[in-house]
Amino acid sequence: GPATVMALQVGAPGDSRATFLPYRTIARPFCSSLSDDEEKKALLQQGQKSVDELASEVGCTGCLGCLCCPCNLIMRCCAAVLTPEINHLFSGSMNKFTCFKEIE
Repeated sequence: GPATVMALQVGAPGDSRATFLPYRTIARPFCSSLSDDEEKKALLQQGQKSVDELASEVGCTGCLGCLCCPCNLIMRCCAAVLTPEINHLFSGSMNKFTCFKEIE
């Protein structure tokens, strides 16, 4: 029967079939907005990151990194395990608003 996938659809390299990546949060400009192409590129970059890459992006660096070592360690562990992402499969045909309501 029909199914609804709530994820980021991308083409697999070297393969004619598509695959899915998780939606993850992206940085957005404070006073302006992203164009559709910029948003798609940012979503793709975030979806392709490994758990190690996501963990390495959080925390303080430089001198502050040394001073905040325990905090950095906790933040890296949490980023590796608790990264917000959307990757769901629903049975039946659903619109995006219904999918988000179900995910809540």
